[in-house]
Amino acid sequence: MQEQIRKAKQKSILWGIIGSALLLSIYFIIVSLSNSVGHALSEFWQLWYWITALVVGFGIQVGLFTHTRQTIQLKKQLKGATSSVAAGAGVSTVSMVACCAHHLSDLLPILGLSAAAVFLTQYQLVFMIVGILSNILGITYMLSIISKHHLYFDDNKWLVRLAGYNYKRIFRIEIPILLIIFLSGTLFFSGNPAASSQVADVQQRVLLENQEVQGNGIWVVIGGEYQRAQGMLIFNIKITTHSGSLDFRLDKISTLKINGRPISLPVTWEGSPPGGHHRSGRLSFNKVPPNASSIALTVSKAGRIGNRKFLWDL
Repeated sequence: MQEQIRKAKQKSILWGIIGSALLLSIYFIIVSLSNSVGHALSEFWQLWYWITALVVGFGIQVGLFTHTRQTIQLKKQLKGATSSVAAGAGVSTVSMVACCAHHLSDLLPILGLSAAAVFLTQYQLVFMIVGILSNILGITYMLSIISKHHLYFDDNKWLVRLAGYNYKRIFRIEIPILLIIFLSGTLFFSGNPAASSQVADVQQRVLLENQEVQGNGIWVVIGGEYQRAQGMLIFNIKITTHSGSLDFRLDKISTLKINGRPISLPVTWEGSPPGGHHRSGRLSFNKVPPNASSIALTVSKAGRIGNRKFLWDL
């Protein structure tokens, strides 16, 4: 029996981790397929506190649900208890998808779902709040079931301690508090454009992964960021050589193509001046169209530089 209990505990922990990993995978798959892996990572680091709360909360629910099922099989006492974790899974998944819904906004109008895309994007913070709060309620509910039906064993000290709480009283306190948090958060974000637009601004920034083109003893590395909402393209450029001088102005020898078409835009260079063996800085283009699906930058100069072409498909 002790061996079965040990295996059941390990299985609960394993499925909790799998649940968290699965929910996180949904986020990365959606964003990576609709944009890029680099952008998915960049957006995750910007929104990690929201996403982590959803992922961890859902993983705990899955772990508790698995524990409940395993203990039921051992004790043969409880009938069902699936509704809580199913509801938590649904709300958490919707919250995660809402976080990424803007990436599908180009496809949804074709399907006649542009209103849904706008709704999910506009209210994604509300979805996240609902997801996190529902996770808290779901965890409390699963613990109340475990406590009520004694779905634990005495050698599991942390569950023994958690089972000793009065969950009816906890619910009476918890539900009003969570409701106040939800209403306060919703009013705050709806009345604070800067806060409510935080996620939207992050989602409008597309990471351009570093690319390197080398030849004739010169190494050119370019990456950067496309800021759709601000109409900005920012390229981080590093140029290295071990002989000769890098005596040129990057804002004069760089040309840009958007969606395969040449475009002339205001450009500025902030970085090291012409000359020397090492150059680095930022090349910025203003008034960039917000609908770019491909970006091509060419650095061209007669001599050793030649034509260095960099292409990003968004």
